[in-house]
Amino acid sequence: MAATTTAAIGLPDTDSYRVKDLWTGKESQTDAMIRAELGVHGVSLLRIWPKSGRTLAPLTTLSVGVDEVVEKDQPFTTLGTVYNDGSTPLIRPSLTLVAPAGWKVQGSATVRTDVVQPHRGWTATWKLVPDGTGGASLDVRVDSRYFTIGGGQQSSEHVTALVAVPPPAGSVQASSLPFISTGNGWGPVERNTSNGENQPGDGLPMSIAGVKYATGIGAHAPSTVRIYLGGKCTSFSAMVGVDDETHGNGSVAFTVVGDNKSLAQSPVQRGNQAAVSLTANVTGVHIIDLQVSDGGDGNTWDHADWAVATLTCS
Repeated sequence: MAATTTAAIGLPDTDSYRVKDLWTGKESQTDAMIRAELGVHGVSLLRIWPKSGRTLAPLTTLSVGVDEVVEKDQPFTTLGTVYNDGSTPLIRPSLTLVAPAGWKVQGSATVRTDVVQPHRGWTATWKLVPDGTGGASLDVRVDSRYFTIGGGQQSSEHVTALVAVPPPAGSVQASSLPFISTGNGWGPVERNTSNGENQPGDGLPMSIAGVKYATGIGAHAPSTVRIYLGGKCTSFSAMVGVDDETHGNGSVAFTVVGDNKSLAQSPVQRGNQAAVSLTANVTGVHIIDLQVSDGGDGNTWDHADWAVATLTCS
């Protein structure tokens, strides 16, 4: 969710503002706060001007919250919040969750309250449990309904999440696991080869200072590879360095991040330097990020190898 205030965007100070959504044409009233629920790369276009609009419905925003990754066949929680940023209340609001395929709401799908006062928010919580076979991703929708000074109002918002399975027990090559997402400074991340150039599958066998490696992840700084562990693994290890395809050029640093906390970091590695061992305790970690940054001198030639990247899981 994006949020700002009328003061922050330079509007003159007054006690009421009119807001027009330029996509829908709908007008509403706010006292100062401006919010918008935006998807990835989403844009909201609003016209905002000082004017009494207290006969209009208050500006409201519906937000839906779910974890980025949901574990297959395991319950998960969804939050729905409606914010009232106007000067009049929302009367008898309700929030209804529409369960995705393969899941059902435990308890009532519709939650109600009496009123949401101005400058307040109200949150409903649902638990979803498995109910049949779903897909590799899910779409959770929440519908809101309420009455205002401007009459009955309704809106809907949805979010998507990836459905994932934890790694199998034992010693597991990270390159064999599904990636939640990847980001890479040149071309795609590669499995079991160097980064190569900017096309999929154009990497070479991994080689760091003349030593060949059969498995691993090839990347180019800046890079992030995101993998779901589900709290089932205890350790991560890799031999890391600049791939020999850079002909001695390049400088990179490797960082292992678990649940947004840095767990281990390498020194800056340069072309022709021998690989160094990087290990991290990932006990209880649900999502691991394998990050590569440039060595502080830009990312030209920064082909980085996570060679023999291995997880130990139970």
